[in-house]
Amino acid sequence: MTEREIQFSNMEEILQFCSICKKMDADIDVKNGKKWIDGKSLLGLMSLDMGDRLKLVVHGEDEESVDRYFGSFLRKNQS
Repeated sequence: MTEREIQFSNMEEILQFCSICKKMDADIDVKNGKKWIDGKSLLGLMSLDMGDRLKLVVHGEDEESVDRYFGSFLRKNQS
């Protein structure tokens, strides 16, 4: 299991994130407080508030590639 903090600032980022998730074999979840959302569910991701700090949780084959796949969503949280 690999965990990272992510954040979305607009709907385009959510669409890109979901598209990346759908290409991966791993199980990908996004946690917001007590709420867990499947990273491959566009409807679920659209229910998130823009700007919230979220936790990305990846289980499975693509775990080692998290930073490569999701680097653009991770960088803005390195403060």
